[in-house]
Amino acid sequence: MDYVGSEMTYNKAIKFVPALGASTGPKKLRFSVRLLQRYEYTMGKKLPPAQLELYKRIDEILFYKWDPIGISDGDWARDEYQSYLPRVFVLAMESESPEPIAKYLSVVSTESMGLSAAPEHDMKIAKMIIEIKESLGL
Repeated sequence: MDYVGSEMTYNKAIKFVPALGASTGPKKLRFSVRLLQRYEYTMGKKLPPAQLELYKRIDEILFYKWDPIGISDGDWARDEYQSYLPRVFVLAMESESPEPIAKYLSVVSTESMGLSAAPEHDMKIAKMIIEIKESLGL
């Protein structure tokens, strides 16, 4: 399912990153990751209104409610979790269930951040996202 009006969707773009890491040097990989980040940044600006609202609300939920490293009391790191936003959005759009979102949040916090697992918290956040999606009629 495509969520943007461009020739390459986020799902297609993200699949290229592991291959780039294996087949190119660090310089080309950094360049490719920057291109992907720019794509992710523009992704939210090309969505239909209800999807854009969900995208923005997920961003707020990740920062103010999920916040696994406890930085939401200040705006100095407001973009801290935005790299996870596109994937959470895609998971929300593709599923009626909170489980895939909760699983992804758990993987991010334990494997990427090295934190202890908080499955109940991750599930609470995932359910919140699905509820908002449903309230927007998506």
